[in-house]
Amino acid sequence: MSTPHAPVHPVGPYPLPPLRFGYGDLAPAIDEASLRHHHLVVHQGYIDGVNAALARRPEFLGKSIEEILRGIRNLPDDIREDVRVQGGGHADHQFFWKILSPPAERRPAGPLAAAIDQTFGSFERFKTLFEEAALAHEGPGWAFLVIKPKSGFKLEILTLDGNDSVLFASEPSPGLIICDLWDHAHGAGRDRRGWLAAYWSLIDWDYIGERFVGVHEGKTHL
Repeated sequence: MSTPHAPVHPVGPYPLPPLRFGYGDLAPAIDEASLRHHHLVVHQGYIDGVNAALARRPEFLGKSIEEILRGIRNLPDDIREDVRVQGGGHADHQFFWKILSPPAERRPAGPLAAAIDQTFGSFERFKTLFEEAALAHEGPGWAFLVIKPKSGFKLEILTLDGNDSVLFASEPSPGLIICDLWDHAHGAGRDRRGWLAAYWSLIDWDYIGERFVGVHEGKTHL
């Protein structure tokens, strides 16, 4: 059973965030061994990397990873690339764990459902377009549904290479959902298409709906 979301944005050096569910709770969409490796090895590796980079410039350790990445262009040259890659990996995974929940039949509801229908025609059409974008993305990366407050709260599907983050965007575009397109996310014996089909059962649409409303209300800590 998943635990409530904690609205905490820790400052550096960053800890590995605990999961809201047990390692076996996302099966069969993500098997236990794959989830353990993803959290304890892959995510921990990015945290170790960004902490090491920021340790060279300790004046930045008092900021959350979200604050650091929104100001990536202002970081010193000697740490900027390491923070972009390692910190981006940390931030993307931190967001990824927030939107997942044990498999169940769920759908968007309320204002979020209405916005998806208005933008994409239907929830099923949105899922098709999201999967098409994710399958067309070459190499590792992430797929997102974002909301753009400065563009009339427009919803948009996008994919980003490697560990790039929506936090880098010049126009703030908070993420609503995120899908890991790296090979380690697929789990044992599954390709990207199979992973995407399983992914929908894991999304906590109640939480995504809260994020959607929070963006409309001007909240910056989601």
